[in-house]
Amino acid sequence: MNRLMGNRILGRAAPALALALGLVLPGWGSTAQADAIVVVPGTAFPGSSTYLAHFGCESLFHVGPSRPSVEVVLDDGAPLGRRALALQDSDVGGATGPVSRVESIATSRQGLSVRTPDGSAGVAWVWYATATLEQGEVWVGRADLTAAPGGWRTVEPGDSTYAWSRVDSESGVVLEDAGEATAPDFAALHGDGPGYLLAGLGCDGSRQFLDDVRVGAPGSVTTYDLEGSDVTTTITVSDTEVRRGGEVTISGTTLDARGVVDAPLVLQARRAGESGFHDVSDPVSPGSDGTVSARVTPTVDTDYRWWFAERPWADAHASPEVTIAVLTPAPSGGPTSSPDPAQPPSAPVPPSAPTATSAPAPDSSAAATPPPAEVTSPTDEPSSPPTAESTPTEPTTTEPTTTEPTSTP
Repeated sequence: MNRLMGNRILGRAAPALALALGLVLPGWGSTAQADAIVVVPGTAFPGSSTYLAHFGCESLFHVGPSRPSVEVVLDDGAPLGRRALALQDSDVGGATGPVSRVESIATSRQGLSVRTPDGSAGVAWVWYATATLEQGEVWVGRADLTAAPGGWRTVEPGDSTYAWSRVDSESGVVLEDAGEATAPDFAALHGDGPGYLLAGLGCDGSRQFLDDVRVGAPGSVTTYDLEGSDVTTTITVSDTEVRRGGEVTISGTTLDARGVVDAPLVLQARRAGESGFHDVSDPVSPGSDGTVSARVTPTVDTDYRWWFAERPWADAHASPEVTIAVLTPAPSGGPTSSPDPAQPPSAPVPPSAPTATSAPAPDSSAAATPPPAEVTSPTDEPSSPPTAESTPTEPTTTEPTTTEPTSTP
């Protein structure tokens, strides 16, 4: 599994009580918008209106202890871009997918594109409140989702017929079975309001690939393109000028939005007069501070840069270039002093043989090894419906286990 920029399945603590009371939360007022495409690095959805979460399949308020694995994968067949998220739960009974906070259950729709090699069972939930409900009550709708085995296909939960219940949000007790209807039809009968749309696959433990998440009302749909991390690489040198035979240390660091990325880099060089860069080191693994370094002894003016090879979770790129100038030694010589006639001449000393100085090889003691795996545990809860055992809380969130595959420069 791969490192992601913002690789957590994010959960935002939302004021669920306000929603349960049928209140319009701050920032939920009607705002004129247009259709838009947003590129998401990993699972780092911008803002808090849409995010990835893990929630129950049979009961929204209860989900098992397992957490899904999440990785960014290259997929040239993905609906958008070149990447997608690969998701898989180790146990059955839980689904993973987008949670979207919307202003209107009646007009908002949610959609996603999935690829399920073996097929997958899933679930869609609607959780919202209206002014007609008693304090602490919510409407909860549930619908089954399925995805056939094969290539990419679109899943539209908004087309589903939901089984509706009126639920006490504090205890999770069902107060009333309210029949079956689509979300717009149910809102027409019982009132519209702000709420959450949830959709996910994997209830049967199957592996799924996710991309092209869409949410919004007609004319105001936001589409999320799930891609890799945005990473950059820096370069620093101990000196930009050196005499022939002198040594220079070149260092570099790869960064993403969260800080230093533990990723091997390859040093590349372009000597004066050459048209392109070539590798002058094997992949160099970072030290404990995340910095890579190599020592070079240029014989002519040379440009250097660090090269970050493509990974499933990030595109290939180069650091900025830096030039190291090789200074020409000053000519030796000068006026020769006259010999003292009172002193006998000394015997001539034969000149020493010239010593060749070879440039030390760049530091390549560490082979290209993958960065250590991230193993994290969820600490936040999403701004979505409750999932606690005794007291309903929002859907349980999780952070993926990520491991960077070994790269070959």
